[in-house]
Amino acid sequence: MSSDKPDLARAGTMQVTAKEAEALLGDDRPDPDAGTRGQQKKIDEINAPPPAKKAKKGANALKPASTIQKTLEEAKALYGDIDTSSGRSMRKRPEKVEKPKPALKKAGTMQNTAKEGKAYLKRQKKGAASKKKEEAVVEEANGASEEAEATASE
Repeated sequence: MSSDKPDLARAGTMQVTAKEAEALLGDDRPDPDAGTRGQQKKIDEINAPPPAKKAKKGANALKPASTIQKTLEEAKALYGDIDTSSGRSMRKRPEKVEKPKPALKKAGTMQNTAKEGKAYLKRQKKGAASKKKEEAVVEEANGASEEAEATASE
C-alpha cells in the first residue's frame, strides 16, 4: 500500500517556491522590512501619493439656499401669493385635550370612619353590658335554685 503513494521530494522545495513567487509577484513584491500584512499596508500608505483634492464646483453650481429661493419664486409665479409656513401646520400633531379628573371622594372619610368606629364601640359596650346583665340574671337564678334546694334538703 505504501508503494502506491508518491514520495515527496523535500530537498529544494523552498527554493522552487521562492522562484515561483518571484515570477508571480514581479514588481509587486512586499517590502523586505514588513513582517506582517498590516505593516505592509502601513508602508504602502506612507509611500502612496497623497489623494487628489476634489475639484471645486463650477460657477453654475447652485447653493441650497438659492435653490429654495428659486423654488419659492416659481411657486409664487404659478400659484400667486402663498403662505410658506402652511405646510408646517399640517405636520403638527393635534394637542391632547385633557379631560378633567373626577374629584376624589375622600373628603371627610376620616370623619365618617371615626363616627362609624364610635357607633361600633357603643354597640360593643351595649352588647357587653347586656351580656353582664344576662349573666347576673342566670347567676341569680342559679343562686335561687341552690337556696331552694338547700332549704328543701333541710
